[in-house]
Amino acid sequence: MRVRLPAYFLFAWIACTQVPAHSDENLYWKCGKDRVSVVANGGAQRCERLLGTFIRYEEILLDLAGLESGTSLPPLALYQLTRDDAQRYMFSEAERKEQRRTRYITYSKYRPRSDGVVAIALDDGSDEPIQSLLFLHGQLLLSYGVARSYPIWYQLGVAALLNGVVIKPDGTALLSRKPMFAARFETDEKQAERMDLRALLETGPSKLSPANFNETAKRAHTWAQFGLLTSPEHRSSYRELALLMKQGATLEEASQEAFGKPYAAIEAEFGSGRWRTEVSYRLPPSGPPVALGVPAQITSAEYESAMQFVKDRATED
Repeated sequence: MRVRLPAYFLFAWIACTQVPAHSDENLYWKCGKDRVSVVANGGAQRCERLLGTFIRYEEILLDLAGLESGTSLPPLALYQLTRDDAQRYMFSEAERKEQRRTRYITYSKYRPRSDGVVAIALDDGSDEPIQSLLFLHGQLLLSYGVARSYPIWYQLGVAALLNGVVIKPDGTALLSRKPMFAARFETDEKQAERMDLRALLETGPSKLSPANFNETAKRAHTWAQFGLLTSPEHRSSYRELALLMKQGATLEEASQEAFGKPYAAIEAEFGSGRWRTEVSYRLPPSGPPVALGVPAQITSAEYESAMQFVKDRATED
């Protein structure tokens, strides 16, 4: 089975296992802070952990992108469902029929709208459903939100650095060496060959297509490692390059001003690969953990309301 999401969004799958139907209302807790709310199964501690994970993720994303911590972001509602509730509320009847036929289901859905984002994950006992939602969330915020006017390599690269991130309870972020998730498209176009650095940095929205998206994202990830995970000097220059190109500077002009050297010298330094020994894949906490609201177990009425909301948003066209 393949489920279509908006362009540039990933797809992730797990084998479908049948479970008996029963009410899971007593398993769910709610918590929230400011514009982020969570309804999750598994207890108060898990609810609080998921809330803290998304808040910390957004903090890291804005920091890597060089954006202000107070940058306006859309409301976000996260729902983590038991396997049984996911089967009942995450999918349309057509999707359930397809699951029975293929024995596969989607384990997360990301539903952005003008009034906010709804993110839904199946609790399958692993980190992957939440990691996939974090990646989709970062990609949306950068490509369609706070960094939408920046170069494509900047939007994709910053999001790709956090593709597969693990955020520990103390706020430490462990980055994946390679992106965990990739986009899947129904296309007959031949997939693009390996992209060089100049082609990446000069790729604009009109040049991005299903055929070259994953190669562009892969190369943007490597360029972001070079720019954001090696030294403070590189980080500053990487951000300056993006800003100058956003303002219309040519690659040669922006390279000289941002890095203080010709583009050819930057290309040679990047191509040598020696910088890889300086990359740090561990991002320490920025400070003490953020104080979160006290989780509360949801009532039967709240459970019914939450599940109906999930069904409406998860199955809308």
